[in-house]
Amino acid sequence: MKTIAAAIVIVCMCSAAHADIYVYKCKFGGKASLLKLDDAKKTLQWLGKTYRISDQPQCPRLGWRAEKGNVAFNFCTATEGMAQFQFGSSQVQCDQQ
Repeated sequence: MKTIAAAIVIVCMCSAAHADIYVYKCKFGGKASLLKLDDAKKTLQWLGKTYRISDQPQCPRLGWRAEKGNVAFNFCTATEGMAQFQFGSSQVQCDQQ
């Protein structure tokens, strides 16, 4: 019984330590660039900038609101592996890596 209890504790500890990190290849301005979203740290890194993120329930599937200073955008996943967002006047399309 002690062995089972110890195994359950170890599994729970390992599960809690798992962080969701998503990496996407995004097309913007005729070039491809990587976007990294770290849900545990609540950050999104793109084009050399780090944005703070919060959940965005207005996205059809999963989504986050990215903000840094006066720049903000909604990063929404459309289907598994694909995402998009409006950045300024440009629509950015992304594929998960």
